[in-house]
Amino acid sequence: MTFPSQAETYSRIALSIPVTRPALPMSLKTFVPILLIVACASFVFFVRPRYVEGRIGLGITALLTLVALQLTSGALLPDVDYLTMLDKMFLLAYLFIIITLGRVVLTSWRGTDKRAETAITRGDHVWAAMLLIAYFAANLLIVFNALA
Repeated sequence: MTFPSQAETYSRIALSIPVTRPALPMSLKTFVPILLIVACASFVFFVRPRYVEGRIGLGITALLTLVALQLTSGALLPDVDYLTMLDKMFLLAYLFIIITLGRVVLTSWRGTDKRAETAITRGDHVWAAMLLIAYFAANLLIVFNALA
């Protein structure tokens, strides 16, 4: 018989298993391909403006490659109702490529004479620098928000 004033003894064990993922290999496998696709898409700005088909082809190829990468990288992950950090980085890369293609389409009608080509090339270099800076700044914001 147990009296209420006596404490009963119980066996108890606390088990914790830390599950971590190495940050560097995961980052290299995930983010480097996205950065390479964005870098290839930015080469659109360095192809001569008279080669409109090549410029658009390069941008469309980058877009299709990004879609394939997103589909394959997301195939093994569970579906969630919110945007993950990786989803946001893919969206930024899509935006970068769409803006790049928009620039090519807008400048394609300006003509192929020497003066127009020089002006387009100069503008393309400015666009490339601005877009790349904005892209990397937005990615840094995403990473810092995820770490906070």
